[in-house]
Amino acid sequence: MHFKKILLFVCFITTILYSLSSATPPNPKWIYMPDSIKAINNVAELESLLTSDHPVFKRWGVERLGQIGTSEDIPRLLEVYTNEPFEPFGIVDRFKDVKDEALMAIGKIGGQEAENALFSIFDQLDVYNIKLPDSLDIVRYLCIAFGKMSSSNAIERLDTIYHKTNLSRGIRQDALKSINLIELTQVKYSTAPDTVDYMLKKLTEDL
Repeated sequence: MHFKKILLFVCFITTILYSLSSATPPNPKWIYMPDSIKAINNVAELESLLTSDHPVFKRWGVERLGQIGTSEDIPRLLEVYTNEPFEPFGIVDRFKDVKDEALMAIGKIGGQEAENALFSIFDQLDVYNIKLPDSLDIVRYLCIAFGKMSSSNAIERLDTIYHKTNLSRGIRQDALKSINLIELTQVKYSTAPDTVDYMLKKLTEDL
């Protein structure tokens, strides 16, 4: 009898979790951008996606803006990152992927504006005492975003993460990969370009 009660309870919890997860859009990280959005080359046309209530559409807009945008679009990406809440929706964080993608989009655009935006976010984090999962996720994607920029200043912050924090081994390894990626990019055309191209490809695949 006791076993039956436990079984009924497990079935009940499973049903509740399924109903919550089924109401949640699929994880955007595993959904590829459709060709219709890849064909957009006008930043203004992305605004409807950037203001969408659907996290998948919004993520596509942010990703595409990182591909075709310029330094003038970094404030918009920073606005998306800043204003998107970590809003609980079902059993996952509804807008988390949008915030992560905004960091990477800023890194893809690169340049001084991108550095300033990402460094501002990094410098507001207490990387020595981070415990909340959301903040850990931000650090991980900052590492990846830094790796997209050929910046010695980015290396300094990545070095802080790798050598001076007690963050997880996975995050510290992301920091080390990005350091190697930046250093390889900086010497790409000075020595052994073919070898460097191969190593860059492997590092990019790992990230």
